[in-house]
This record gives sequence, C-alpha cells and structure tokens, in this order.
Amino acid sequence: MRKLLLLLLVLPFLATGCFDYQELNNRAVIAGIAIDYVQDNYAVTFEILNNKKSTSGEEESDKTYTLEGEGKTLPEAFQDCSLKISKDPYFAHLKVLILSEVVAKEKMLDVLDYFIRDASIRNIFYPVVAQDSSAKDVLKSTTTENPIVSTSIQSMLENNKMNNGVVVRKDFEDFLNEVIDPYQDAYLNTIIKEEDTLVLKGIAAFKDHQLKTILSTEDAIAFNTLN
Repeated sequence: MRKLLLLLLVLPFLATGCFDYQELNNRAVIAGIAIDYVQDNYAVTFEILNNKKSTSGEEESDKTYTLEGEGKTLPEAFQDCSLKISKDPYFAHLKVLILSEVVAKEKMLDVLDYFIRDASIRNIFYPVVAQDSSAKDVLKSTTTENPIVSTSIQSMLENNKMNNGVVVRKDFEDFLNEVIDPYQDAYLNTIIKEEDTLVLKGIAAFKDHQLKTILSTEDAIAFNTLN
C-alpha cells in the first residue's frame, strides 16, 4: 500500500512535459534582428542559424542566412518576415538587435512597445545603433572569420574587445529601465562598417526614448571613464 501511495505521488512529476515542445531542428533560431525605416515602412531582417545538413552529413559552409520583411507597422514587418520562414521562428536565443539611426531617432517607442509585448523574446539581448549605414547592412556583414554576425557583435560587447574603452555592455532590459527612469541617462553603443570589419565606434545618447546625439570615440571613452 505504501509503495502504491508513493508511486501515485511521484507519477505526476514523471509525467510532466512541455505542451509546446518542439525539436530544435524544426525551429528557425533567430540570432539577430535588424530594424530599418525606409519610405514610411519598417524593414526587418532576421539572421537565422543554419542547421541544415549536406548530403554527406557534414554541416553546410554557411552558418547563417538572412530573410527580410516589411510593413507599415513593426508587427506587420515581423509577421511578413516570419511567414517567409519554412520553420517555426524561435527568438529565445536572440543575441543582438541592430537599429538604424532613423529608427533610434523617430521610432524607438514602437520598438520598445513591440519587444515588451512579445513574450517569445527574452530581454537579455544587446541593442546597438548602426552608424552611417543601414541596420540590414551591418547584420549581413558576414566574413570567413565571423560567419555569425550576431555572435561576433555579442562577443565584442562582452569581451570589451578592440574598442579602447568605448563599450557599453547593456542588454535590452537595462536600456528599457534607463528609458523609463527620468533620473537615468539612456545610451547604447554605435557600430559601423569599416570595409569588411565591424567596429564599436561611439555611444548613442537618448532622451525621452529618442536618439539625441552620438558621442565620438574620444567623447565615449571620457563618458565611460566618468561613469
């Protein structure tokens, strides 16, 4: 009787599982997102990890691929891009969000609202501002040395690599808390393309959820030193 009672107590824990569980191979893992605003439309680009196998069983040479979508609103642009993916989009491993200067200046409130409302996206990714180029161009800057752009940018931010004190290591939740707190300064790193290389160049300073100015490398170093 005691054994039966113990079994009845333990069985519910052994029988639990995730109702929405899917094999990783059936999902399109989104590593990075770029958001531009062009001709009154949002343009969204996804960097997706490539988990396809070749006929020989070896991994494909391309580590990622990109897809693009657009819409009058940000949700429409995300939906347009997601519908072009044959698999279920998976945002839980998102590493980087790249914003164009136009988006950072004029559409930041829409971006914040969308990412707060989307429960499938965890707020631990790094937002950056693309300087002097589109966000899409930055996200598509793959090289042999850095085949996954999102991971490369993440590494630059986390390892304080090749930036001479410019780096602001801040995830989306940190930035959001700064934006909504009137007593804090909100700022993000800017990133530029120099030929085939991505460089963390300066700091984008925000006020009232809008990009107000971009500090140069020298000013960014001084700003970080004071902080």
